[in-house]
Amino acid sequence: MIERTASNRMAARDQRGFYGDLEDAGVQPDVETKVRRSELNGPIADRLGVPQGTETVVRSRRMSGDGQLLQTAVTYLHPAVVDQVPQLAELNTGAGGMYARMEEAGHKLRQQDRVSARVADAEWQELFGISSDVAVVVIERITRGTDDQVLEITEIAAPADRQVFVYDL
Repeated sequence: MIERTASNRMAARDQRGFYGDLEDAGVQPDVETKVRRSELNGPIADRLGVPQGTETVVRSRRMSGDGQLLQTAVTYLHPAVVDQVPQLAELNTGAGGMYARMEEAGHKLRQQDRVSARVADAEWQELFGISSDVAVVVIERITRGTDDQVLEITEIAAPADRQVFVYDL
């Protein structure tokens, strides 16, 4: 089981978050990233504080370790932060990832994770190769900048039998 520590997301190091956690565990990460422009509608637009139908950058990732899919993550970026940090719309955001780019642009980041678990539906069972008795951890991560503006929302899905998420308070 891989330990995923919240403190790794904001650590000032080349490999943060998922990459840092896997590096610490001695596991080889493999991330398939797709970047697209999409109109935001529904609750995501509301949480980002933008009008329905606003176009922005969406980053979708399938994140594996040693050949096993560990999680999916879809990030919805506020259009203003994409304007401020155009590299967020690129496939490779560089060392330290998107959070490092936001910090370099002057944002002091703070995050909130809303964590729940769900029964694995047929789609998750097929995607992760799990049985119906394995729960899926669902995390909605909200990142705010210095002015308390929501910069991004990331939706994560991860089978509960592959990793543990650690939050130090």
